[in-house]
Amino acid sequence: MLFRSVRRCTRLANKVRESILTRLTFGKSRVLRRSLESKSFPDILDASTLETVNWQILRPDWKSARSTLQAVQSYLRVGGAERGFALGYRDRSNLGPEHLFASLRAIEAMQIMKRKKEAQPVLDWIVDQAALNGEMIPEYFDAGSGRYLGLYPVIGMGAGAYILAALAN
Repeated sequence: MLFRSVRRCTRLANKVRESILTRLTFGKSRVLRRSLESKSFPDILDASTLETVNWQILRPDWKSARSTLQAVQSYLRVGGAERGFALGYRDRSNLGPEHLFASLRAIEAMQIMKRKKEAQPVLDWIVDQAALNGEMIPEYFDAGSGRYLGLYPVIGMGAGAYILAALAN
């Protein structure tokens, strides 16, 4: 009985993976998109798509994982290489704030993908900013100034994402 359940769950998980790769990828590079409704690049981009690596839906060495990370780094980066990411693409001149939850989860994906040299400066930036603010992790950083925005501390969400990013290191 248990063996049949495991086999069935494995089969269904593989169907979900195939559906994601078939329906939620864009172009020849197979970048994951935020939804079926988003049709054009880079409007399709959302940092949450990197969770497919964190949750082991995509293997870190697959083309979709690599191209999605590259697109997120190219189009959703807020500030320099040490800064994190906006949650989703709006337009180049107004990405919105640096979204700490998305950035922390992207750090974990980068570490899983053996891109630790790229992940470490982002984690250091977040830790350094928290050290300046009573060790609290905010919801957002202002895209330009890096100042805290939104509610903080983001109890659970920010701290939990930080712990996962730090443990993946």
